Amino acid sequence: MENKTILSKIKLNLTRWYEYSRHQIPVILTVLSSVILTSTMRTHIQAITPLFSAVSGFYMFVVMMLAVLIMFTVFAFGKTQSPISSVVFSLVTLVQLFVIFQYIKLISFETTTGVIRNGVNQVVEKTATMNQSILIMVISGVLYVIANVFAWLYTNYKYVKVAE
Repeated sequence: MENKTILSKIKLNLTRWYEYSRHQIPVILTVLSSVILTSTMRTHIQAITPLFSAVSGFYMFVVMMLAVLIMFTVFAFGKTQSPISSVVFSLVTLVQLFVIFQYIKLISFETTTGVIRNGVNQVVEKTATMNQSILIMVISGVLYVIANVFAWLYTNYKYVKVAE
């Protein structure tokens, strides 16, 4: 009997929280994804260190800068819920997903096919750190996509900018 009352209180509190702050779900998911992505910087650096291609460092730089830019765009969305901020958030997320895909493709290519240097095909051995880096990228990409879906669900299509 007591378990039912505890569960009903939890359900009531979650329902109340959802109704009050459902438009903040994209913000929460994006901040979580960006924190996961940027706090594991050492793992990403260790993953790209043995690679031959200098582009891997550029991809890492772009991914980190886009993570910060996505946070700014989602904060703008959280404040206004306007369709324009949703479009900007979606476009930046698409660029981020493209760069993550290129990063993963580069690591996979160099660890399977290799790179020809001085007439010799050199293959990088895939390490656990590379797998962790790829997993972190995939998880953050999935969280960005989920946040984007929620952003479009909670976009205020009747948004009118109020002149101050």
